[in-house]
Amino acid sequence: MLAAPLRHLRTLFDPILVRRCAQRLVLCPPGTLVRLSGGEIAVVTHVHAPAPQRPLVRVLFAADGRRLDLPQDRSLWEAVRPDGTLETVEAPVDPGDFGIDPLNYIETA
Repeated sequence: MLAAPLRHLRTLFDPILVRRCAQRLVLCPPGTLVRLSGGEIAVVTHVHAPAPQRPLVRVLFAADGRRLDLPQDRSLWEAVRPDGTLETVEAPVDPGDFGIDPLNYIETA
């Protein structure tokens, strides 16, 4: 019964507008502390409109949990892990667990 309405989604919604809305929905906006697929902890600094799931990040903690003396900026748009896979955001993390305010690590306009 639900299949009939789903069949008409293309006619009910403009596919271009749906794609643009999806690009604007950001799961991890700037200022979000995240765990990367390599295990590092980073703060999202900017989001790429064409691929919001592949933001620019500033890595603050190494995969072993060690705080970096000098944070490293990384674009997940092009970051490749040693095994050849693309680096991704795994999940947001609680900044309280790391004793930091991630907003201190992003530039504001």
